[in-house]
Amino acid sequence: MKLSDDKKSISISVNGALSTVEVETLIADLAFLRANMLPPVPFELPSPGDPNSDLPNLSVQDDPYISVRLLRDGKIRFWLRNFGLGWMIFNLPVEKACAVRDYLVANTPKESPGPSIFADDFKSSGPSH
Repeated sequence: MKLSDDKKSISISVNGALSTVEVETLIADLAFLRANMLPPVPFELPSPGDPNSDLPNLSVQDDPYISVRLLRDGKIRFWLRNFGLGWMIFNLPVEKACAVRDYLVANTPKESPGPSIFADDFKSSGPSH
């Protein structure tokens, strides 16, 4: 795989059948290349089904597996499992983590406890939802 000099396209060649590991490596390599392409992924949220969107192929998944861990530097590591892309890992600064917390608390019922999503509890309770 190679990114063009103008960073607007890539050259790719895939020969034969790929194993799951090879597909996951290909996806990761493509994501790395996409991160360096122009134009960059927009910061504005795309609308699913919007014909004017630059991202017509959005991956939407209900009830993903989630795991959360506090890092030594104070950030919150948020793991999301997408059924096609695999595990995506986001390190949220405290300010963003607090904004997510406040939104979730304000928009969810208090009497609806769910499974543990904290990494320390993961081994004992199984995968988180």
